[in-house]
Amino acid sequence: MNVSLKWLGTLVDIKGLDPEEMAETLTVDGIPVEHVIYPGKGIQGVVTGKILSIEKHPDADHLVVCQLDCAKGAPIQIVTGASNVEVGQIVPVALDGAHVPAKHDAKAPGGLARGDTKIKAGKLRGVVSNGMMCSLGELGLDDNLFPALNKEGILILPADTPIGVDFHTLFDLDDVIYEMELTANRADCFSMIGMALEVGAIFKRKVNLPEISVKETGEAIEGRAEVHIAEPAFCKRFCGRLLENVTIARSPEWIENRLRSNGIRPINNVVDAANYVMLEIGQPLHTYDYDKVAGHSLTCRFAKEGETIKTLDGQERALNVADLVIADGSDTAACIAGVMGGLNSEITGNTKVTLFESAVFNAANIRRTTQKLHHSTDSSARFTKGVEAVNAELAVNRAIELVDILGAGRVIGSMIDVCNADISEKVVNADVCHINRILNTKLSGESMAELLSSISIPAEVCENKLRIKVPHFRTDIEDGIETDWDIAEEIGRLYG
Repeated sequence: MNVSLKWLGTLVDIKGLDPEEMAETLTVDGIPVEHVIYPGKGIQGVVTGKILSIEKHPDADHLVVCQLDCAKGAPIQIVTGASNVEVGQIVPVALDGAHVPAKHDAKAPGGLARGDTKIKAGKLRGVVSNGMMCSLGELGLDDNLFPALNKEGILILPADTPIGVDFHTLFDLDDVIYEMELTANRADCFSMIGMALEVGAIFKRKVNLPEISVKETGEAIEGRAEVHIAEPAFCKRFCGRLLENVTIARSPEWIENRLRSNGIRPINNVVDAANYVMLEIGQPLHTYDYDKVAGHSLTCRFAKEGETIKTLDGQERALNVADLVIADGSDTAACIAGVMGGLNSEITGNTKVTLFESAVFNAANIRRTTQKLHHSTDSSARFTKGVEAVNAELAVNRAIELVDILGAGRVIGSMIDVCNADISEKVVNADVCHINRILNTKLSGESMAELLSSISIPAEVCENKLRIKVPHFRTDIEDGIETDWDIAEEIGRLYG
C-alpha cells in the first residue's frame, strides 16, 4: 500500500506537517512507513517547451536542429537525433545545468544507464545545442504507467500543457509517497480513508471524508441483471450495479496520477474508477462489459476440475475445484474471484453498458488461489487481509458516483444485493481497570472513551466498563477474552 500525501491532504488536514517527521511518528504509533519516496527526485532544471521550428543539421543526416520556446525570452536551440519531433509539440526540456536520473546507453539494461546525469550546453557536429529534449526513460518514469504517452523517442506532452513550467508540476511529481509496511491485522489501513482516519487521530487533525451521493434514474436493475452466490460460506456479499450509455475515454489527470502513486496503470475512465475506489475505500471491484456476460447473470461458484480461463493479462490459467470464480449465465468462468478478471468480458472502447461487481470473498481461499497461481494482485492483496461486507455497498456506489461525475454514463436505479453476512453493529465491552493494569496507567474511563473516539471508535462508560461500538472496518477488534488487550493496544498508542 502506497499513500500519496497530495491525495491524503484532500481527506485530512496535514498542512505544516514535515513528511519525514510524520512518517517517523506513524511508524512509532504502529502504522509503519517503510520508505518515503519523492517521485521527482533526480529531476532538476527541466521545463516544458514548444517546438517552434525544425531544420536539418548541416553536417549530419540523422540530426535536426530545433528552436524551442521555453518562456525564457529568446528561443533555445537544441540538436537532437529523435525522429518523432514535430513543430508545435510540447516537450520536456533539460536546460543547460539541468539534472536527469538516467541517460541513454545501448550497453545498459533496457538501453538506459541509471544515475545522476548533468546536462551541459555544447556542440553536436559543430552546431550549438543548449540542452536536451527528454524521453520518459531519461526522466526516470515507468512507461507502463503512462500508456497514453509515447514510449519511443522524445516525450510528447498533451497539447494544452503550459510552456515554461517546471516539469515537477506535471503528473504530481512534486508529491511525496509513503510506502507502507502494514501488519495483517490492520486491514483498515489498506485504504486512503483508513489512513486518513489514523492520521487525523494521531496528529489531532480534522478529517474530511467524501459524502457519496448517487444520482439514479427511475429505472430498476431487476430484470436486467442478476447475481447469485452458490458458495455462501466463501462469499459474504455480492452487490451489482449497472451503468449504461457508457463513453469510454481517458480519465482526468488527477485520477491517473493517484493510480500511478500506487503503481497502477491507468486504463480508461470506467476501469480507473473501480481501481480508484479500491485504493480509496479498500474494497476491490470488478467491471464487466454487460453485453459480453451471457444471460446478464453472474454467479460465485467453485471452479470445475480442469476448467481454464484467459485472464486480462492474456494468460491462460488452469483452475481447480478449490478456486472461486464468477461465472456468467452460460456457466463460463468470467473472472477468478478476488484475483483477476477474464478477457472474455473486459471493458473496451466499444463497451456501452457496464456491470459493476462488488463482492466480499473468503480471505483464506483467495490466499490459496494466489499462491497456487503464483499471481498476486492489488485486489487479492486486500481480500487476503480481510474486507468487510459493509464496504461492498459503499464502494460500488462510490464507483458509480465517480463515473457519473466524469460524465461517462447513466446510472441505472437501484442495486442488486445478495448478503450472507451479519452487517449489524458490533458492540463489545472492555474493563477500564484491566486496561489500566495492562498499560500501567491511571486513565479514567472517560479519557479512554475520548481517545477511542478520535479514531472513530465510539465508546461510553458504564460502571467502570467501556461499551464500545466497533466500526465495521476494524476487523481486528473482537468480542471475547482478547477484547481488553485489543482496546488497550489502541489506547496505549494514542496516549503515548
